[in-house]
Amino acid sequence: MFNLRSALMDGFSYPAKNQNLKAKVRYTVDKMGRLRNYELVESSGNTSFDNAVLKFLDNRQNYTVMYLPNLQTETYTDTVTFRSK
Repeated sequence: MFNLRSALMDGFSYPAKNQNLKAKVRYTVDKMGRLRNYELVESSGNTSFDNAVLKFLDNRQNYTVMYLPNLQTETYTDTVTFRSK
């Protein structure tokens, strides 16, 4: 599911000078690859960065992240770590 994680984060960018920020998010996608829900499970400690991650995901909700025709269940839940660049 590495490709799904990569597709989910595609387009996210947050320049953070001299900071290595990381925020972990638990997310669920359905069989059609649409982002259904998500939650921050580990904060970066930087509210601005955490909010940027959540806003990015808000904008991706209900859009197809990656089509998953072989998914054995109705939904798939995983975690992904967003990082500053």
